[in-house]
Amino acid sequence: MRALVARFVDDARGVDSIPLLLLLPDKKRMRDGLPPSYAKFRKNVEASHPSLVVVDVADSDFDAVRFHVVPFKGHASAYGNAVIGEILAERIRTLAPYKGTLLNSHRTQRGSSAKPRTRNKSSGPL
Repeated sequence: MRALVARFVDDARGVDSIPLLLLLPDKKRMRDGLPPSYAKFRKNVEASHPSLVVVDVADSDFDAVRFHVVPFKGHASAYGNAVIGEILAERIRTLAPYKGTLLNSHRTQRGSSAKPRTRNKSSGPL
């Protein structure tokens, strides 16, 4: 796992991106009020890769019972996905100014003037 994280960080930096690792708490330990099973992994990753942005949902305050489709079972519910989205959005906002520059920087760096694809009702899916 360490090699995978190291490669991810190197690859992200190699394309001038900010590496971000999202950690989601495991259901059973969350239900039992225990620290996530990945706590030691997180500590080692943060020590080994200080430039890696680690976003751990378990660090946030949310209603754990509503987080999954069935309390503490299955995938995240709509509420759980909203929690994850809000946490990620807030963290990403702190990383770089948002004015579309990050979204469009790959085009200007490569000199392309291509416009993003859009969809209208007659064109069908992208």
